[in-house]
Amino acid sequence: MRVPVQARTLKELQEITTPAPVGGGNMEVYRHVLYDTQTYVAAGSSRLTFFSNTNSDPSLCNLEVGGSLPDPDYAQLWYGRIVPVLANSNAAVPLVVGDMIDLMLTGRPTVTVTIMSKPYGPEPGGLFHGGGIEPWGYSDGAGAGVVSHDWAKSGPNDGGFCFDGALWLLPKAAFRVTIAWGNPQAIAADTLIRFELDTCYYRAIR
Repeated sequence: MRVPVQARTLKELQEITTPAPVGGGNMEVYRHVLYDTQTYVAAGSSRLTFFSNTNSDPSLCNLEVGGSLPDPDYAQLWYGRIVPVLANSNAAVPLVVGDMIDLMLTGRPTVTVTIMSKPYGPEPGGLFHGGGIEPWGYSDGAGAGVVSHDWAKSGPNDGGFCFDGALWLLPKAAFRVTIAWGNPQAIAADTLIRFELDTCYYRAIR
């Protein structure tokens, strides 16, 4: 991970962090991941919609306003990711690994980003992974009574699907992300699915 270190004079710092004497003032920008979480039911879900509403639990959603950005914020989209939040499986058969494959591959998910009623996509959901499917686990013994513990995730965070900065979210302009499964799969349990938008986020210096 690269973090640039840049020397600046006191005057430069003051100019950067002080709003200009014009309407709205200056804007600051920083890297910010917008995320929302929905539940994929064990019997199989055909469609989930993200970012339509806020959530009081900040570990599930970090939107300030449901379905849009507050005024005067802007977000330039760079990457999108699907992150299934799978629980561990206490079974001899690696159910969690199978669930990850079913959610990301067998179920044929597609992703559509909609901004101001204009759809972008659908695109193959497999392109929105954090990386390849990575299983791991352990067994606490051998023979009768053995219990295996299995986990899986959608790989190391390599960014996911790259929007390359071509799409923007505007203040008070409706947006949403939809995942649709062409072949919904039954999985071991209801599972949280988090969708992440990696952005350059612009907001007023307050």
